[in-house]
Amino acid sequence: MELIHKAIRLLNENELIVVSTDRQIKNGTIMVEDSHNGVRYTVHVSGYARKRVVGWMGPNHYQLNKTKFIYKEWTDSHNKTYKVKQLVRILLPGEYLQLAQMVINSAKRQRKRKTTGTIF
Repeated sequence: MELIHKAIRLLNENELIVVSTDRQIKNGTIMVEDSHNGVRYTVHVSGYARKRVVGWMGPNHYQLNKTKFIYKEWTDSHNKTYKVKQLVRILLPGEYLQLAQMVINSAKRQRKRKTTGTIF
């Protein structure tokens, strides 16, 4: 629980306002809102971090976690082996400070886009 509170302090220091309910925090979820543009971010105990942007067509959700490709092999009933390339997200379970830093970096990029008008 101490790591959650350290992460919350770090987020608050970067102008991200905590809007989590007590139940969310108890369950290990931190939700913050950027006071500059209203974008919401969530950090989950599972190690997943998300961004929620509300546009003219409604809300859009984006993952902040990095991804990587893994290769899986499987054999069918005829003993033929297949190799499959799969994209998976890299989760950081319980790493609240690292996840909070990902949120802060994303918020800074989002603010820069708002001021410069850059789309990507």
